[in-house]
Amino acid sequence: MSLAQAAPVISTDEHLEDVVVYNIRRHMRLAGLTQGDLASLWGVTRGAVSQRLNGYSHLKFTEVAQAAEALNLPITDLMDETAYKQDEELREYMGYTNTKKAPVDTRPRLDGVGPVGLEPTTGGL
Repeated sequence: MSLAQAAPVISTDEHLEDVVVYNIRRHMRLAGLTQGDLASLWGVTRGAVSQRLNGYSHLKFTEVAQAAEALNLPITDLMDETAYKQDEELREYMGYTNTKKAPVDTRPRLDGVGPVGLEPTTGGL
């Protein structure tokens, strides 16, 4: 494959890191890996992994390569923005206002659901 035929270049370093983090999280869920597993692999604390995956600190290239190996993927799969873009498009279609980044976790949330009257009372405990 020539350079002209290669996949389009991702526009910014920040966007590339967003895509890589998104794909690491996505494939971690599929493979059943935890942040603790990555912490052991990278030789850091689980908190450090959390900071990297939440954008508070940057991933190192060696960490991306190790994650790809642990997930049994070519490193290019972690840089592929196809799923990231699909999730952004889905969020936009569904009317979510914050489409800057694709969601990391698309499981439904029960945020904002108040009590429904079935909770036991404490009776003044």
